[in-house]
Amino acid sequence: MSRLLTIDGINDALPALFRYEVQRRKAGGVICLTGGTGRKTGAGKSYTARRMGEILDPRFSIDDVALSYSELLKRIDYIEDEGKYGRFVVAEESEVMMASHDYQRFGNKAIAQTLQTFRYLRCWAIVITPYFGWLDARVRKLVNYWGVCSTDVGDEGKLEGHLKFYTLRTDLMGEQLYPRRLTFWDKQTNAVVRADAFKIGAVSPDLEAAYQAKDIAFKKHLRKDLLDEALRIEAQLSEPAKKMDLVAVAEDFFSRDVVQQHLAAKHKINVETVMRANRDLSEGFARTVARLINQMYEEKQHGVAPTLPA
Repeated sequence: MSRLLTIDGINDALPALFRYEVQRRKAGGVICLTGGTGRKTGAGKSYTARRMGEILDPRFSIDDVALSYSELLKRIDYIEDEGKYGRFVVAEESEVMMASHDYQRFGNKAIAQTLQTFRYLRCWAIVITPYFGWLDARVRKLVNYWGVCSTDVGDEGKLEGHLKFYTLRTDLMGEQLYPRRLTFWDKQTNAVVRADAFKIGAVSPDLEAAYQAKDIAFKKHLRKDLLDEALRIEAQLSEPAKKMDLVAVAEDFFSRDVVQQHLAAKHKINVETVMRANRDLSEGFARTVARLINQMYEEKQHGVAPTLPA
């Protein structure tokens, strides 16, 4: 922000900020909520995001909470068709939906490209992750505001949520982050005030009940998918012959004319190319096959014999 916004008390700070973004700057963007230096999970991130959605978007509902990248893309598509400015959509479990280690996955690319181009809708995406570094780097570089969430036991013995909110700048390469606290001109005190931390109020009971049901179903299916994948990988690893079969797979792949043409142009094969050609291979086995093919190419060029990893 290049100048101070005028507010009616500190509770008006976030609504005033996003009225300015939507109405004056005519822009949308990305907000990231993370845990603090202590707790990464159980810090009240999801609760804070839902409360922000309710405060900042009168039309906010459980449909605006996405737990998968297809849900997020569908909701942004719906918001575009709806044609209403100032909408907020929450991307839950973003460390799963747009994880940094899955940067080559289609879902990561689709989300990054959508968030790069959706600002004309004047829509804001709140992405939630325990740790900022777990997000896809392309998404991290798009974050305009960063919120650090925490919980503490209040005077009445109940948990209270707190939000430290920063405007986020980067260097020109997008690598170095420069968070800065928000400052405003407060008409009630006739002074410049800094928003050190916001206390998070209660989410409406209907929204909270709908979210809990949706979240439980998502996590149940996530665990089932992870268990199925773990069992599949264990079954593959339990067959000693599988490792030797990879040499035959690599030799067959290496003998193809199209692969030879690719190697002549690129001098190496990547894992994605191997997985597209043989969808029965897991990522780990495809990585080994790609390494063998590249070693075969090196042997052909320089006389270095390919070897299987131990």
